[in-house]
Amino acid sequence: MPTSSYDHHRTRTREYQAEQSRRGRDIGVIPSVKDAELVSRMGGDLLLFLETCLPDTFSLPWSANHLAMAKYFQETIWRRGKCAVVAPRSEGKTSFSEGVSLWALLYGYSHFLILVGATKEAALDSYNSIKTELETNERLLSYFPSAVYPIQCLEGHGNRSTGQLYGGERTHIEWRRERLVFPTIAGSPSSGAIFTACGYDGRLRGRKHKTADGRNIRPDCLIFDDVQKDKTGKNPANADYLEQLLNRTVKFMGTRNRRLTVIVPGTCLNATCLMSRLMDRKRNPSWQGFLLKAINRMPDNMELWKEYYSRWTAENERLLEQGHGESAWDRAKKVADEYYVANRSAMDAGAVISWPDNIGEGDISALQTLMNQYLEDEAAFLTEFQNEPQQESSEEKRLTREIFLSKIRPLPRGVVPREANRLTVGLDLHKNVLYWIVCAWWDGFTGHVVDYGTYPRQPYADFTVENAPVTLETLYPGVSFEGRLYQSLETLCSELYRRDWRREDGVVLRLSQGLVDANWSRTTDTVQTFIQRHAEFRLLPARGRTPSRHSGQFYPSERKMSARTNFSYTSRLAPGDITQTVWVNTNKAKSFTLGRLVAVEGERGCLTLFSGRAEDHALFFNHLTSQYYRRLKTRDAELEEWDLLPGRKEDHWWDCLCLTVVGNAMEGGTLDEVAPVRKRSRKVFQSTRIQ
Repeated sequence: MPTSSYDHHRTRTREYQAEQSRRGRDIGVIPSVKDAELVSRMGGDLLLFLETCLPDTFSLPWSANHLAMAKYFQETIWRRGKCAVVAPRSEGKTSFSEGVSLWALLYGYSHFLILVGATKEAALDSYNSIKTELETNERLLSYFPSAVYPIQCLEGHGNRSTGQLYGGERTHIEWRRERLVFPTIAGSPSSGAIFTACGYDGRLRGRKHKTADGRNIRPDCLIFDDVQKDKTGKNPANADYLEQLLNRTVKFMGTRNRRLTVIVPGTCLNATCLMSRLMDRKRNPSWQGFLLKAINRMPDNMELWKEYYSRWTAENERLLEQGHGESAWDRAKKVADEYYVANRSAMDAGAVISWPDNIGEGDISALQTLMNQYLEDEAAFLTEFQNEPQQESSEEKRLTREIFLSKIRPLPRGVVPREANRLTVGLDLHKNVLYWIVCAWWDGFTGHVVDYGTYPRQPYADFTVENAPVTLETLYPGVSFEGRLYQSLETLCSELYRRDWRREDGVVLRLSQGLVDANWSRTTDTVQTFIQRHAEFRLLPARGRTPSRHSGQFYPSERKMSARTNFSYTSRLAPGDITQTVWVNTNKAKSFTLGRLVAVEGERGCLTLFSGRAEDHALFFNHLTSQYYRRLKTRDAELEEWDLLPGRKEDHWWDCLCLTVVGNAMEGGTLDEVAPVRKRSRKVFQSTRIQ
């Protein structure tokens, strides 16, 4: 069928517009390399690359530590190994991590590099810093045009990357918020390389990328930059998580049968932190660890430095008395500077420092800058600059595997120690499974875990709430969640409360107090209804509550309480209530419970466990160590705040154990630091009376 002239016009217009679009998307001719010989030398010399291509970041002469770090980073990438570099603060670990990432990608030493930070935000800061260099750095453009020119052609508009062409072919470049894919250019070492960033608690498993030619590639290099946060880095439990992450999850991220490069720069925070563990060749023999210090040898005459600081503080006090206020400290430094100038030769004698050119503002020498830090706070200096943290306070408590195993007594499951005079039970409710623990107690808050388990009982020793093979729905198919929960509580409580708990000497005990976690709003009404209808079970609903960080207040007014302990109170019945509620100071109860677990056997307030092999109690131990605490100072008090460890969700027996502790306190259990139970003579419903 003949076409009209208008159809011809439309076809020509469409073809013309398509051609114009292609020309607009084609980046044209890529500039030639400025100095091929220098580019070749930089490929074998990381420091040369950094000072040539990133002069604004690396502007000072190199320190001895920089020379060492560059050597370790470079060799680790070349041989595809694992390296932990412990370096001082303020010596550019993060800048080095960014620089080595760029170097490895541009030279093709890595085709899929992930920069991991302590948080996602920290990782993205470094990621964006590298993106900025690629977008704006003219030196990188002149030495690596095939990688950088297509990026700069985007002019910061990521949406242009989809249609970018070179020689009529797509470059397959990606320019996203969290991922960069270098342009696919024939002959370019970085062609198609992937660079991304994330926090250590982000998604690391299953990372892969499909290239333009259809290949699936996996990460070949990960750099964990200072992943120990100040808040949690001093907690050994956090180090446990990071160590397992590196030795398990990360270990299998790469391509099968191909070694993965892992570099971890950081600072030693204490003897059990991640960096200390990676430096331990016996504990982690596959890791190469290197420790660097800011001062490799302290000055010979420390007395002169003490006099220097004494003059500084004395002048500060004099100026404060004269009313100089906030400027006193800085003005007083002039007196110290004069003393240093007059005695510099003697004060500097014997000192060997890593970076003589890193002089602080207003200081005369780099040694003076470091010694100012040392004299102001020796403990902080030893940790942050020397990587020699002082011994942790003996007040720090942690349940280790060794301590846990030492608590196992040669007493069969279900048998009550002869010293015990009461039993308490704690229950934690979930959609699929109910968890419970029964503990025996006697004088001095000394206790023993008599039995623990789940309802329904599980056929395997290792399971979670989500993957439990037998669930409440399995037992009660077609019944609503509330119905399943009620029926389960009825069955479980009948079994526990009517059971004869026999002591070693043959005396039978019964449960004297039970607490069930009713914090989940979906369970609260069902739990209260169950307790109100079953007066024969001494059981109360428990809900967690933390005191205000500002005031530290936890207890309400006396008229709202019928009883209280050192870490809980029982509410009075108000109009419309069908049962009382025990409100628990969760942070305080958990800290107290941890104290019972770490107490040495034979010590007042020690908590032990029935007999069994280590593997029999492995899941129980994991629950008990699933949380960590951090100390917080408020205006009026010092608090311990508890939270789940990153990547951990199963803490249910830990919650149950804490409830048994609260139940014992309600029954009169005391320890030196635990206040006796205060009871009021007000009558309450029989089903909820506390005697």
